[in-house]
Amino acid sequence: MASRAGSRSKKTKIRKKSNMHAVATKRAAKSKGSAKHSGVSKRAIPPLQQLRRDPPYIRYFIYAATIFLFAFTFYTPVLFYQGILTENFVDLYSTISLSLLFPFLVFSYMLLKGNTLRGIVSELGLGKSRIKARYIGIGIGIFLAIVLLEIGTGVLSSVTGIPLPTNVKQTLAGFPLFFYIFTFTIAPIDEEILFRGFLVPRVGIVLSALIFAILHFGYGSIIEVAAAFIFGLIAGYAFKRTKSLYTTITAHALVNFLSILILFLI
Repeated sequence: MASRAGSRSKKTKIRKKSNMHAVATKRAAKSKGSAKHSGVSKRAIPPLQQLRRDPPYIRYFIYAATIFLFAFTFYTPVLFYQGILTENFVDLYSTISLSLLFPFLVFSYMLLKGNTLRGIVSELGLGKSRIKARYIGIGIGIFLAIVLLEIGTGVLSSVTGIPLPTNVKQTLAGFPLFFYIFTFTIAPIDEEILFRGFLVPRVGIVLSALIFAILHFGYGSIIEVAAAFIFGLIAGYAFKRTKSLYTTITAHALVNFLSILILFLI
């Protein structure tokens, strides 16, 4: 009797285990089927690092800097007309603050849209994967193309006798050394973030180049506006093909450096 009772208890345990295994298998199959039905897979679930948001103080700093730069850029001319600031001071520091305002505006807008800083950097073409020698080489090629275009324009002007006046020397004369360094180090990054990284995907190559050209009306010469528009078209196309902002930053920095070099040599 004892042996029969023992064998029955063993069979009962085996049946319970088999039933539990069957229930677990059904549940797993059901959850897998519901995941397929809803179109959600394990791979679609972002890792924990991607779910983490940026620290609030970083966001608040970017917002505050944007407001400050915006107020400084557009209020300094008012102080000049009131006789509080000099013209040289306004020209110098409002130009720098406007340049710095460009990337802060872009980052503030994209942060308000719910993007993370890492996502913004990647979308603007500034990620590590976008730093390649080939892209830098394309930027140098664009610079050389602009130089050849400038030389060809100069030759055409000499042959036809049509003057192409430029006011770059008069506009940039008299500024301190740090401003000239700023024009080919920081300013190209600021402008490329706004006009190529941000505007090209949203408004297109032509319109972004046109806005970039309008910004150069301050030089007071049509040749500078036309040159900026042509550069904007070439840089916009290059960015759209490479998805790397390092390409256009390289070209822009070299063009500005050459302009400053010519300014000091001539």
